[in-house]
Amino acid sequence: MNRYAAEIDDLCFSYGSRNILKHISLKFAENRISFIMGNNGSGKTTLLKNIMRFLSPQSGSIRIYGREISHISRYSMSRIISCVPQAVNINADFSVMDYLSLGRTPHTGFMNRLGSKDYEIIDSGGGMKLERFGD
Repeated sequence: MNRYAAEIDDLCFSYGSRNILKHISLKFAENRISFIMGNNGSGKTTLLKNIMRFLSPQSGSIRIYGREISHISRYSMSRIISCVPQAVNINADFSVMDYLSLGRTPHTGFMNRLGSKDYEIIDSGGGMKLERFGD
């Protein structure tokens, strides 16, 4: 039996009368890197915003590890899903490790230091099979 990290069934979303997502169904396998590719304006960002609950679909369902996202607290969602936007205007010189470390905040608490286990998780790519990265 396949286990999916996320399942999207018959998702529809519109901005006013403009249909952006029309009956989208996808499955994201657990412990795999997935890509969402498409032309500019095709709905990639809108799809991600629906998955992260920044937007609410008109119809359809989104499940994370089998649970409907509306039944998952925002705190729990922050421990499951993270996103690095394409354009970030931060007036700081952040390394790749700095950005990845920010993803541990829901697990360590705001303003707490990372422990050795956090660095192991970051260095391993969170269990994903990633090539070693450089800054």
